[in-house]
Amino acid sequence: MYSGLALVAMATYLVFATVRIEASAQRHLRGEFHDLVSSARASSTTTTTTTVTATTSSPVAADPAVPPAAGPDPARGAAVARLQIPSIGLDRIVVEGVDTAELRRGPGHYPGTSRPGERGNVAIAGHRTTYGAPFGDIDRLEPGDQILLTAGSGQTLRYEVTGSQIVAPTDVSVLEDRGDDRITLTSCHPRRSARRRIVVTGLLVRTGAHAPVALAPHAATPPVGSVAPDTADDLLAGTVSSGAPVGWWGWFVLGALANEVRFRWRRWHPGGRSWAVGGAVVIVAVALWTTWRGLTVAADLIQWNL
Repeated sequence: MYSGLALVAMATYLVFATVRIEASAQRHLRGEFHDLVSSARASSTTTTTTTVTATTSSPVAADPAVPPAAGPDPARGAAVARLQIPSIGLDRIVVEGVDTAELRRGPGHYPGTSRPGERGNVAIAGHRTTYGAPFGDIDRLEPGDQILLTAGSGQTLRYEVTGSQIVAPTDVSVLEDRGDDRITLTSCHPRRSARRRIVVTGLLVRTGAHAPVALAPHAATPPVGSVAPDTADDLLAGTVSSGAPVGWWGWFVLGALANEVRFRWRRWHPGGRSWAVGGAVVIVAVALWTTWRGLTVAADLIQWNL
């Protein structure tokens, strides 16, 4: 019975509670990203004004269309871009990092790949089943569909989907620079499974009636294959670690033991009603806490919650 209740509680947590967690994080991230863009635009305006007014005998005018050089790496979990895919109704703030904690908040940018607004391959991962499932429908994307990515500078880049592929979890080559300007979206495949990965690719629109897009150069970084193992490689391999001192099963064991002690207490002390009630309250609270803790850790470890 306990195992059945635990499974029901776990399913409830994964399906419903994680949605609220991601929605709350996205509300906060939207404000953070708005401040980031406002600050970047204010800084750009100040720089342009200074360049125009500080005239000398031989002024050197900077090209305002060229973005400034990339600054320091953003903090893990910080808002770095806004991702919009109209054909599947996706509109999310992208955070830096692809660890468990970051992907709870929304799609995550792979460290070591090009940042939003830079040349090269901008790679982003996201959940398909839990935490709002931002990438739940990326399998529906077709060639020609638009992907809009707004960088922290306020510049909006338009990509067009060129195709998708299913790869092995260990195939990190999809994150490498291919010599063009593209966006790569990755997630687990099929839904509720971590057996494979779905990879959707889009190329930056530069031709036709669209003006050329000025991008900052991508800073030199180590090859994607040597990215820290707790980011790209482990996410694609589905080997995310919770970092918890006790395994998820341990929390369930503690909860079951606490519940057993509660029943034993009532049998051993039939006359001590006040003590029995007080002890039961304490033990039930411990049982609930350990069970909830077990659910949160289990959600991080279950492969199909990606």
